[in-house]
Amino acid sequence: MKKSLWSLAALALLLAGGCRVEERMVWAPDGSRAAVRVGGDLCLMDQVGKLSAPLASYVAEVAWLPDGKGLVLVRAISATTWAEAARLLPSNEVATVEALAHGLLDVAKGALAAAAGDVEAVEEKFIKPLNITPTEPLMAALLCLRDGHREELYQLVRSAKNNADAEKTLTEVHELTIHELAVYSLTGGAPLVLERTLLDVGTPRPAPTTPVVAFLRDTELTVAPLAGGTNRIVAASKVTGGFDWTPDGKALVYVVPAMEKWADNAINLFSLQRRTVLNAQGGVVTGEVQVLAQAAANFAPRVRCLPDSRVLFAGLALQLPAAADAKPPACFYLSDGSAAPTIIPTPAEVLPADLAVFAPSPDGKRIAVVSAGDDAVKLVNIASGAVETISSQQRGKSRALPAWRGTNELFFAAYPMADAKRPEWLRWSPGAAPQIISAAWPVGAVTNLLEK
Repeated sequence: MKKSLWSLAALALLLAGGCRVEERMVWAPDGSRAAVRVGGDLCLMDQVGKLSAPLASYVAEVAWLPDGKGLVLVRAISATTWAEAARLLPSNEVATVEALAHGLLDVAKGALAAAAGDVEAVEEKFIKPLNITPTEPLMAALLCLRDGHREELYQLVRSAKNNADAEKTLTEVHELTIHELAVYSLTGGAPLVLERTLLDVGTPRPAPTTPVVAFLRDTELTVAPLAGGTNRIVAASKVTGGFDWTPDGKALVYVVPAMEKWADNAINLFSLQRRTVLNAQGGVVTGEVQVLAQAAANFAPRVRCLPDSRVLFAGLALQLPAAADAKPPACFYLSDGSAAPTIIPTPAEVLPADLAVFAPSPDGKRIAVVSAGDDAVKLVNIASGAVETISSQQRGKSRALPAWRGTNELFFAAYPMADAKRPEWLRWSPGAAPQIISAAWPVGAVTNLLEK
């Protein structure tokens, strides 16, 4: 297959995205309504399942403000020209991309020279030896290069051998993703943009008692004021998986890998840490780091703080040394910071091997569990370790994290019957059969909840 530098970068970024379980439904703190992602649109849903018209588009993640009067949104905005992207990005990122683009023409000339003028040999002779990693800034620089130095780029490509695919690539539409973090008020007014960047932005979590929001900017755990401004801190770097606020709203708990980079589909050692980031007056600070636990996982560890301040996380029951082909089970653990974590004693081989995503109930008594490998939904009793299966159709792979409304209602995605043609959102409560709440929704609103 003939590949240009551009097409190689685009392919690698696409493959890196993968399929994952995401939060598609999040209930307001008072349980009166839920924010629901329908494709890239954000809607509100009442308690009986009625959807509102879309409130925002290009939405990738959503979190409620503690008072329930607004939302923090992460949006993925597409730009197809560098001019469109430059209008949205901060000036420092625009300057960086344009500087990169200025040098990329010479890089492209060097790549062709290393490949003896053959586009087909660029990957083997230039990209692989230099271990070039595709990133959003690189994609932006390529777009800037194409739009700003089109004729020079065309001349270079046309001078090369086996250039048909590369020349075609130059004329195709290429999308650049700009990540936006914004506060969206439900009482009126324009959204307040806190961040726009080419870097990944995700996992927005407003503090429980102070008007600040924590979020991941690439792998940096950042705390910023909800009112905007530059009074922000980086609480931790190289953060992997999820994080959470402690119940008092003063500290963050998160995971940092023990090695330089997290290796997908391999066993990784990690450190569970806690850091105070707000003082008694609500000011942003960088307190001392407290290590709560050392553990291992072959999935991105999720972290949740329970109401009693214990930290819930998942990891592998790994004892070293171990056989090279050892497959330790995934388990839930609790840490109170004063001693070694305790295991939640679930029965053997009942939980999925992938415990990357789970949702504890607000009272800290149950854990709703799904995995990216199937569509079973299970509940774990935190005190006893008993596991109850509330959905076991096994007809697809879940792409939606279950959502709690209060302590005794759980909403999850599943096929409601063995012969159902489409997945639905269902509501479960103790002692009752799950009920469909999305029957009146259009097909497009539910088709991506599960994957074949």
